[in-house]
Amino acid sequence: MSYSLEIAKKRGYLHAKVTGKNTKDNVMSYMEELTQECERSRCRCLLIEEKLEGPRLDTRSVFDIASEGSQKSRAQFRAIAYVDTIAETSAMKNAEAFATNRGLKVQTFQTVTDAEKWMVDQV
Repeated sequence: MSYSLEIAKKRGYLHAKVTGKNTKDNVMSYMEELTQECERSRCRCLLIEEKLEGPRLDTRSVFDIASEGSQKSRAQFRAIAYVDTIAETSAMKNAEAFATNRGLKVQTFQTVTDAEKWMVDQV
């Protein structure tokens, strides 16, 4: 894997910063790692600040990640805030819609500040 994950405990949620290469395997792997960490810390809300470099994932890969991730973590998470600091937010709206349609509360944001404000209302 070619990513780095930094996790900070905040008031009622975890804030994860992920950097590295933008690949389907990396996204699947860091999401699994975050799911396990949230389970260990009994935290049901997660803010993901993603800074993955490289070509954006195609729609099918995004759909696969959102579908599999939603199925695995629907019972684990109350809410996930997602900030992609490199990609346009509109590119992540598909992932938000895919996950939301599968029962996972996901919201995408342009800034960490906006995501943090939303997260406070979720915890």
